[in-house]
Amino acid sequence: MYGLLLPVGQVASTFFAWSKILGSYERVLGAILYRLIFTVLFVMCFYWIPETPYQSYTKHGSVEAAEILQRLRSSDAENIQIELNLLRSVAGNDLDTQREATLKEIITTPQKHFLCVVVTFSLLMGRGFSNVLAFSDKILLEAGISQDVVTPTSMGAFFLSALASAGAIIAMRKYDCRTLMIVSDIFIVLSHALMTASIQTSKQIPGMSWGAFAALYLFMAAFGVITTATFALLGVLCVDRTRSLCLLIGGAGFWFLAWFVGFISPYLAVWIQGYAFLIWMGTTVLSMVHFSLFVPMTKGKTENEIQTFFRK
Repeated sequence: MYGLLLPVGQVASTFFAWSKILGSYERVLGAILYRLIFTVLFVMCFYWIPETPYQSYTKHGSVEAAEILQRLRSSDAENIQIELNLLRSVAGNDLDTQREATLKEIITTPQKHFLCVVVTFSLLMGRGFSNVLAFSDKILLEAGISQDVVTPTSMGAFFLSALASAGAIIAMRKYDCRTLMIVSDIFIVLSHALMTASIQTSKQIPGMSWGAFAALYLFMAAFGVITTATFALLGVLCVDRTRSLCLLIGGAGFWFLAWFVGFISPYLAVWIQGYAFLIWMGTTVLSMVHFSLFVPMTKGKTENEIQTFFRK
């Protein structure tokens, strides 16, 4: 759901930050206000979000785990008992394997799936998204797009990203998340190359401004797919006792890179001008290498089969 709300927020924040709406251009402020609304809603709804059946079983026992299974599954008693027996077999009787992992454990005995989740989560923002979100209008102006249409063009690209995110939800029923991410990264590399060429040649070849238009739309569509696939993938790469720590540290890396990309982009535009997109092209290629070599296929796989990949 977050993977879908993120691109929807891009459209909303760009619209409300449009100078014709509020009289000033502050897209970052618009994005912050939009996310604040959903943060407040999440906190308000947090009371009704249950623990996972596994967490409830290891902390409170089978009775409460059965109650949560009933709330989540609405199954009959027989199916609830079957799933409860599966929880018992997974958790075992060893209390040390039931409790959540600590940061000290992760640091002293690094686990491959933990590193995989942290890198995957962090690299989501390493493709240059914050640069596009905050400075898409300026980028399009540099490529020769008219001042009157740059903001509507950006909103259209962000809306396309929302549609792509919704499409990714459907595509994941048939295709593995890793496959979708690698294919989308190929399109992001192409978009960065096209944007670089458009910015560098638009003054000599006016028609190349349309290349920047196409590059923006291509990037946002591919990023919409990657965002949804990433959030779907993260949960299945973890095991229950490390999931909260994996997502906590991975989320910290995610937001740090989101800030860093937005912070460094204006300086790159000054230092290397239109070639700044080649930096994000390079990080995207690194992401493709990471997915190809260190992320397992997960569709149709059990947790044990996925973790076997990390034990090799």
